[in-house]
Amino acid sequence: MVYPGEIEIAPGIYLTKKADLPKKPTAIAEIQKANKEFLQSNPKEYYEYLLNENKSLERSIEMLEFSNKEMFDQDENDPIYIESIAENIIVIERQQAAIVANQKKVKQLASTLGICFQEVVNTNESNDVNGDADMNTEDGVYL
Repeated sequence: MVYPGEIEIAPGIYLTKKADLPKKPTAIAEIQKANKEFLQSNPKEYYEYLLNENKSLERSIEMLEFSNKEMFDQDENDPIYIESIAENIIVIERQQAAIVANQKKVKQLASTLGICFQEVVNTNESNDVNGDADMNTEDGVYL
């Protein structure tokens, strides 16, 4: 016997459809929404957030590139290392795209806030605690 909401997919095997219940927002989703609304309504804080986000992404890229170099130097023929390096390259490309998108938003916010974008770049370089401001920033994977 097939009950309401069930589908017989094979003799004696039934699939029960999931009930269509309204989705309740999770606490994390509510926090993310509140943060997004706050940042959008406070351009100065959003601007600073994007600058810090880019610093974090740049540091992550540096660490992934370092990790790739270490794995390659350790054993360039290890299939696990090869797969890990390939995955890291995908993440690096995604993070580089996020930096570009954030830079566009930073430029827009800088003009809204009356800040010269060149000042922003110079400020980021002068705040570079690792002394890597004049590091080669060309696109690509460095091994």
